Amino acid sequence: MENAIQKYTPENLPLITYKDKPVVTTEMLAVLYGTDPTNIRKNFSKNSERFIEGKHFFKLEGDDLQAIRERVTESNAQISTKTRVLNIWTERGAARHAKILETDQAWEVFEKLEDFYFGKQDTCSIELQGIVPVAESAMKLAGLLGFSDNQQRFFANELIKKETGFDLLEKMGATALIAPDKETLLTPTELGEQLGGMSPRETNNLLELSGLQTSWYSTSEKNGKKKKIKNWQPTDIGAPFCEMLDTKKQHSDGTMVKQVKWKHSVIQILEQFQQNGKSPGLKE
Repeated sequence: MENAIQKYTPENLPLITYKDKPVVTTEMLAVLYGTDPTNIRKNFSKNSERFIEGKHFFKLEGDDLQAIRERVTESNAQISTKTRVLNIWTERGAARHAKILETDQAWEVFEKLEDFYFGKQDTCSIELQGIVPVAESAMKLAGLLGFSDNQQRFFANELIKKETGFDLLEKMGATALIAPDKETLLTPTELGEQLGGMSPRETNNLLELSGLQTSWYSTSEKNGKKKKIKNWQPTDIGAPFCEMLDTKKQHSDGTMVKQVKWKHSVIQILEQFQQNGKSPGLKE
C-alpha cells in the first residue's frame, strides 16, 4: 500500500464496502493504529482462533479481490498486483485488533472509527431506501427521452444527483460501466482516418457514391444571413451499417439535427468500392 493513505484519519477515511459492510485493509488499519502491516498480520496469525471469517474479516481472492483493488485505488492508495489473497477487516475485526494491540492510540482511533466510519453503514442503508423509487423514476424518464443501455444509466444518475445530491454510481464504486458488446461507431472524420487520411467531405462523398447514404440541403439563418447546409441520410442499404444519433441542435424548421455514425464494418465495403466499384448499395 502506498504512503498516500497516511493522510487519512477516521473522519475522512474513504468508505470501502464489501457485502454492504464498511471494511478496512490491513495497511489502512496499521496506519490508523500507529503500527505497521507486518505487526497486524503477525497478531492475526498468533490469534487466528479469535477471528471468524465473515464476522471479523473477509478473505478475498479472484474477482472479489480485483473489485476491492479497484475501489482502494480510487481512494489514492493501492493494493499490489502481486497480491493473490487479501484479508479485509470489519468493525468487529478492527475492534479485535485494537484489543490485541492494547495501545491508547488504537482504542482512541477505533472509537472514532465507530462514529465516523463504521457508523456510515446505517446512514447509507437509509439513504438507499429513499433513493430506489427516485432511481426507478429517473431510469423510466431517461428511457422515454430515447436513451438506452449505459446512456440511460448515466443520464438517470445525473438526474438522481440533481434531485437528491446522491451519486449512486459513485457510491457503488462504478466510475465506468461495461459497454454493451456493440461494434465501434465512427464519425466521418474517424472513418476517413481509417481510409488513408480522407477528409470528412471526401468520406461523405464516398459513402454517397457507394450508395450507402444520400444528401439533402437545409437552410440555417444567423444574423439575418441564410446559409445552405448539406445533410446526410443513410439509404435502406446503408442503414444496417450505421446509427442515427440525436444532437441538441435543431434545423430551421424545428426538427432535430441527427448525426450519422458508421460501424467499423463499413470500412471493408468502402475499400472494396474503391478497388472495383462494387457495393451492396449499388445495383449491378
